[in-house]
Amino acid sequence: MNPALRESEDLLSASITVDDVKALFLEYQASGIEFHQNLRTEPWGARTFILRDPDGNMLLFAGSGESAS
Repeated sequence: MNPALRESEDLLSASITVDDVKALFLEYQASGIEFHQNLRTEPWGARTFILRDPDGNMLLFAGSGESAS
């Protein structure tokens, strides 16, 4: 992907669905990861967060809006 285009348009490189997105977010947060978007609930109910990998790719993590905790 063109890095300049990716940056100017906030283009995602991957979308990854996980069972417990809040737990993953908290684990990354505790390790000092910087987020492009903090954990939030989307209008359609999914919970998502976005981070950048070391190569600058934006990765979206998503899970159910329902929480076991």
